[in-house]
This record gives sequence, structure tokens and C-alpha cells, in this order.
Amino acid sequence: MNLTKILNLIKVKRKYFYWLIGIIVVLLISRSIEIPPISLSEKGFADGISEQQVRGGIAVPTVAGTSSSGGTVTDQSIDRKVIKTASLELEVKDFLTEFNKLISLAEGHGGFISSSSAWVENKVKVGNLVIRVPADQFNSLISNIEQLGEVKSKQISGQDITEEFIDLQARLQNAKATEQRLLEILDKANNVEEILNVEAELNNIREKIEQLTGRIKYLQDAADLATISINIHEPRPIIEGDNWFINSLKQALQALANTIVKIIVFIGAIIPYIIIFIIGYIVYKIFKRK
Repeated sequence: MNLTKILNLIKVKRKYFYWLIGIIVVLLISRSIEIPPISLSEKGFADGISEQQVRGGIAVPTVAGTSSSGGTVTDQSIDRKVIKTASLELEVKDFLTEFNKLISLAEGHGGFISSSSAWVENKVKVGNLVIRVPADQFNSLISNIEQLGEVKSKQISGQDITEEFIDLQARLQNAKATEQRLLEILDKANNVEEILNVEAELNNIREKIEQLTGRIKYLQDAADLATISINIHEPRPIIEGDNWFINSLKQALQALANTIVKIIVFIGAIIPYIIIFIIGYIVYKIFKRK
């Protein structure tokens, strides 16, 4: 077969020739690209994802941290810290008797009187008490207090400090670990300058530890012992309302009197100018007639 016949054959089979060239090119490209296999055991578990979750197309990370027993930490295992406070106004018939009963109730519920005061206001006995009581006795004590007299007002609130408490504990743990590392560095210090630098850092970290420890202790105390503030007083006389009306009337009359005084002062201030104006007008008329 000569060259002419080969060229004619190529022209006839040109379509098939192009297909053959294309297949060869695709095969060459595919062999040059290597796709690395994906290991489910390495990829999934390295990111905290199970093999089943990766295959299912759902990536759900596991919860970081474990409890002291080795189990996973959940919200249910967290000991919540809540600062409970209450404020009550109580009207009683016998001030001294009920005041003493409040003290007895506080002690009976495992609490104590943080502060107290008593005085006479417009012939009415009045007193204030601040009670600190264990948090688990908070509601029970309030119920018993309400039975001593008529509740005029009542406010109860709770502040959740769990997040701050956990954060402070973590920061304290890190600070103590830093202190331990600094002590190890101090043992290996070779000269005075290094010793002074490490001791300066130690003083800073120990001051931070004291601050964190104090804040944690304060929050723990506030959460363990609830606070109840009580304003207690005897019934106020009904005449107190009449006195209010009389006082308001007196204030209105006083304001009217002040207004009249100001008007008189104003008139007295402009009288000289009025006299001067009248004299000037009379002089003007006299000269005009001439």
C-alpha cells in the first residue's frame, strides 16, 4: 500500500481517526492524575466525627471534655449557680412581737440576720432586716414570713452565674499551672537577673490567683446563701392621708403667697420709672403750650 492509498483511507475514515486520537488523550490525562483515598478512620475521628456520621453526610462534632467519672459532660451534669434575692414589705399589728419572730424564723431555717434596724416614724414603729439563708430554704422562709402579717409588696429575683463561675475556675486552674511552670523555671535560673525576672512574673501570677480565688469565693457564698430584705412596720394612721391633703393645701397657699410677693416687688421696682415718665410728660406739655 503506497502513501496515496493511505492518505485516501485517512480521508475516508477521518471521523474514526479523530475519535481514536481523543480517546488516547483522555487516557493519558487520567493516568497523570492520582486521587488519594480518603480514610474514614483518620478523617472522621480526627475531627471528633464518627465513621457512621461521615458516611451519612452529617458531621456532628462530639462534646469536648469529660466528667470526673470519664463520661461526656452535658448540661445536665453542670451544678448551676444562682444568686437568689427577695425584698418584702410587711405590715404587722404588733411590731416588736413580729420583729422577734422574724429573727427566730431566720435562725430556724439555718440562716442569720445580716443587719437590722428599728425606729419610730410619725408615731409608727418601722424596721428593716436583711436575712441570709441557705438557698434551699429560700422559698420556705419567704412563705413563713408572709404569714406574719399583710404583704404590701414583694419582689423575687435570681441571677444565674454558672457561666462566670466555670470561667473563673478555668482561669484559676490555668493561673496555678503557670505558677508551677514559673517555679520550675526559677529552680533552673542561672543568674540574678533571671531570678528577678521570674520572681516578678511569679508575683503577678500570684496576685491574679488571689483575685480569682476571692471572686470565686464571693460568688460561691452568694449562691449558697440567699438574701431576703424585709421592711416591717405597724399600720399607719388613716389621718396620715388628711395630713397629706393639708400639706398639699399649705404648699399651694404658700406658692400663691410667693407669687403675690413677686408681683408687689415688681410693681415697686417699676414705680420710679412710672414717676419719671409722668414728670417728663408734664414738662413736655408745659413747653408745648408755650
